Amino acid sequence: MPIYPAQSNLSYTRDPEFRCTYGRASREPGDFRAECVRTAELIGQSEKPIAILLSGGMDSEVVLRAFIEAQVPFKCFTHKIDYYTRHELAVLEQTCKTLGVRTEIVNIDVGWLTSVQAKSFMASTAAGAVEMLPHMKLMQHVSELGYMPVLGSGEVVLEQHGREWKYVEYEYDLAWGRFAEQHGFEAVTAFFQRTAELQLAALNNETLRDVLSGKNKLAKILSSTHVLKSAMYRAHWPDMQPRPKFDGFEYLRMKPFASRIQVPHLAVKCLIPVQEFRSMLEPLPGLDRTASSSS
Repeated sequence: MPIYPAQSNLSYTRDPEFRCTYGRASREPGDFRAECVRTAELIGQSEKPIAILLSGGMDSEVVLRAFIEAQVPFKCFTHKIDYYTRHELAVLEQTCKTLGVRTEIVNIDVGWLTSVQAKSFMASTAAGAVEMLPHMKLMQHVSELGYMPVLGSGEVVLEQHGREWKYVEYEYDLAWGRFAEQHGFEAVTAFFQRTAELQLAALNNETLRDVLSGKNKLAKILSSTHVLKSAMYRAHWPDMQPRPKFDGFEYLRMKPFASRIQVPHLAVKCLIPVQEFRSMLEPLPGLDRTASSSS
């Protein structure tokens, strides 16, 4: 089974179908915030300087906060696509001001999204959404500057199928890892999948536990825990500000060239029952559960 290349706890195969397995933790995890900080410390052991790629969303803000708390040196980068990403940049500007960091903005012309290069990126990595392309270009840019890019993706999301909750992994979300492998640079393209301990900590989070137990009254009507992500993060960082999900591409799709932005790949996904997913991650009985992770 080929190993997901970009410093991840995930292994996967595409033959004959998309299937995923996950490495086992070497100790019991701490809480989610503590494991985010430990993951930042682990990533900080890289010989290359760290570049955190920010989007204005809560996932990348969690990564940023983890690196700050871990006291690991880093530099922040984000992209700007003409005026289309102004909403994200406004949120990001406020976040950086609050946390006392500066971000370098890399301009990407909106026309590039329909260029031959952009289409080749999408085709070669099986990217499932045009929104993935700017981060690919940004990853390439910071790697050429000598940095190791870190992306805030790979978070634990559960879907309800019938009466059963399952962990979901979309194949197109692995496109950033494939891109790094194809272009030969080191990257952490799924921060939240870097260690089994961090994945377990997310699964053990009170917000998800309440859904799985039925204690959360929304459990019966929810199809996915994705909508609870803000509550989960703010339980650990109460000063995080909620924000609307807005990626700028809503405007792009209204433009005449929108029809040329093709998404050729289907949303293929691997579904794993929650208990099976947990069993993959949990440390084996008899191990020294207080040992540091060697992930």
